[in-house]
Amino acid sequence: MKASITILLCLMLLTPARFAAAAADINFSGKLVETPCVLDPKDGQIDIDVGSVIDKYLYSHQRSPGTPFAIHLLNCDLSLGKEVTIKFWGTSDELQPDFLKLFKGGAQGVAVGIETSENVFIPLFENIDFIGLQPGENIINLKVFVSAEKNAIAQKKIMPGAIETVADFFIEYQ
Repeated sequence: MKASITILLCLMLLTPARFAAAAADINFSGKLVETPCVLDPKDGQIDIDVGSVIDKYLYSHQRSPGTPFAIHLLNCDLSLGKEVTIKFWGTSDELQPDFLKLFKGGAQGVAVGIETSENVFIPLFENIDFIGLQPGENIINLKVFVSAEKNAIAQKKIMPGAIETVADFFIEYQ
């Protein structure tokens, strides 16, 4: 395949300029918007280390304790919006569809969940209830936890390994 591409490029170089010239238009579009807050640049990628989760703990409690993380909204102007919702999405676990699936080659029989700081579960693809904003900086405190799948608990099939997954979040203002 590389050879045929190389030959094609050589033929194009040998072609007279009047045959090789082409005109093209490139159209760009977009929208400049005003938002009430600015996402803290540090929160463009948030890395959360849940540490070591003991399988015996999952067998007896079905989930790990939550590991806190925060989303920081800066320079909030309430004249542009007074509330915010956040939605998380990622690859759903087949057996726990509201949870994040782990990368292949890692732990098995578990998935990762997201909850508020008050321990209210946040299913993937669903908005968190509206959160009231304050002028200036706002911190949205959340937690992640490891959840054991019911059949994996019943059949003692939780397999140790890396706990790695990715979620994206979308912020909407009202």
